[in-house]
Amino acid sequence: TPMAIMVPDGASCWICLDDGPDEAGKPLVRNCSCRGDSAGFAHLSCLIKYAEQKSKHAVDSEQKHTNFFVQQWESCPNCNQKYQLQLALDMSTAFASFAEKKYDYPGNSHIDKQRVMDALIVKFVTFGLDHLKLKADLNQRVEIEKIINKMLYMVDRMKKDHRMSSWVHMPPTSAKYKVYKTIRSNYEAFGYIHLAMNSSLDDTEEGYERSIGYYGRAQIIFNLLGMEREARGMEDNIATTRSKFGRDGDAVAHLAISKKLYEDRIQRSGENAVQTIQTGLHLAQALAKANHCIESERFLEKLVATSRRVHGLEHRCTKMADAMLNQTRMRLVGMMPQQQGKYFQALGYEDDGENCVVKGPILPRNIAEERTFTVPSRLIAPMFGCPVVCQGLKNASHLNGKLGDPRSFQNTTGGGRFTLHFEDKSLKPALVKPENLRIAIDLPAEGTTILPKHPERKNNR
Repeated sequence: TPMAIMVPDGASCWICLDDGPDEAGKPLVRNCSCRGDSAGFAHLSCLIKYAEQKSKHAVDSEQKHTNFFVQQWESCPNCNQKYQLQLALDMSTAFASFAEKKYDYPGNSHIDKQRVMDALIVKFVTFGLDHLKLKADLNQRVEIEKIINKMLYMVDRMKKDHRMSSWVHMPPTSAKYKVYKTIRSNYEAFGYIHLAMNSSLDDTEEGYERSIGYYGRAQIIFNLLGMEREARGMEDNIATTRSKFGRDGDAVAHLAISKKLYEDRIQRSGENAVQTIQTGLHLAQALAKANHCIESERFLEKLVATSRRVHGLEHRCTKMADAMLNQTRMRLVGMMPQQQGKYFQALGYEDDGENCVVKGPILPRNIAEERTFTVPSRLIAPMFGCPVVCQGLKNASHLNGKLGDPRSFQNTTGGGRFTLHFEDKSLKPALVKPENLRIAIDLPAEGTTILPKHPERKNNR
């Protein structure tokens, strides 16, 4: 069901110029980066007709570049940004129906087959964008897999119909080799990559195994075509996937790969592109999993600011970044001794730091059982990665007020100590007792030493 949006008075469809619903009673929609009270509003039916006309014109005028055939279905022609949310789903579904009806017929040319496959790609990519929703929606993942396999079936049929198996041996500059390379890389390998991404959303070892297998198939294709950079990318994806369930790697290896992928994406697309922000969100997630939560939170703040400025508050990327930032800002703590195995959100300190206000339990989560209460600060301990501040240290007083992440715990003579990694990279990691740590409810400005006072209680998030 399309999401209802607020249509300001005076707004009208930029295509038909009517300000009311269309003939079917459907209201105006706008899910792009257009701003203001009038720009970008249109009827879905008008957008579909407009896109159909533009695609037909691209075919009739023999504009062979895929973008001319596809772009009106994916992007708003006013702000040139991709459609979002329900509008993107509706447009991609209409595109697939249009292409299959017009170009999928017996004996069609490989160019017409490609047009249908282009539409299927737009549909499965669009439906696969919301990873948070897909993790909880098995039926949607199954539907995406069906669309991808339909496109891969068309690839196999095309290779057989046009006897393409020998085209790989053609000179690289020949027309047939170029078609062969396009079909195998832009469609077949691309399909396997998205099957891999879809499988990994199961978040099970079996799902990760399938994901690795699909990435491997794409890697074989890229190696066959001499596409070394793309083949190395598949190696990185395989290593990242293995690290997610502890095979041939760990969170640190995953983090290194994620940083490399983000740097590569910036080089290709620039910092403001949607794809760059999405890759940045994966990097922020990898930072958090490696217990680099301070770095993750500061990085997310920058991504949120960029997405809000460039794409607007209602853009899917902005909402995903906001949700991840809010999650990262939760300060999770354990409580001893009566609440072992449960974790709570620290909200702030009272009574000059003697007591801490907590909410939970957050993990495992049962909202009906959550409550907010006050406990002595000496009974709480930060989860790994929860930002903390040193205080009360005598032999290492230079560390008092310094911000860091606890990343491990060691049992030592005289009680256990956290291994603290400081935001100030000039400081070496240190072993610090829990009683010399206070939760950093809010991060201070970068590079700031926190004065020895306790923050006020924080409002529930």
